[in-house]
Amino acid sequence: MNQVLDWLYVGSVEDAEDHAALQRAGIKAVLSLAWPIQHPDIAVKYVYFEDGKPIPDEVFYKTLSFVRQQRRLGHKILIACNAGVSRSPAIAIAVLHELEGYPLIEAFRTVLGRVHLAYPHQAIWNSLCRFYGQWVTMDDVWPKQGQA
Repeated sequence: MNQVLDWLYVGSVEDAEDHAALQRAGIKAVLSLAWPIQHPDIAVKYVYFEDGKPIPDEVFYKTLSFVRQQRRLGHKILIACNAGVSRSPAIAIAVLHELEGYPLIEAFRTVLGRVHLAYPHQAIWNSLCRFYGQWVTMDDVWPKQGQA
């Protein structure tokens, strides 16, 4: 489990199932993108979309709505997918952009700087760009030396 902001974490479903670790981190909400999980004292939302495929707009609306609601309640939130590498970082990027006002490039850089194995699949990244109407390439995110 990796802390992206003081209230936002990204991890795997294994992290999401570890009730003791969630309690130690003060996490009160989990957005599971892998499979349904349950905790007696933690708000959980399950929203599935396939890794390696474009994210449907409905998924953005559902995930962002849940995070926004939990944030309003002052809860720390974990976004989790199977391995914490592609889908959960992608939704965290959307959260930083939508809720915190980060430019899409900076949201991507921030998440990748905190979630060391993170790398959203190209189809997932493309759908994120399409959803926001911003066509950002990997070269835009990580300019090659001498291009910046």
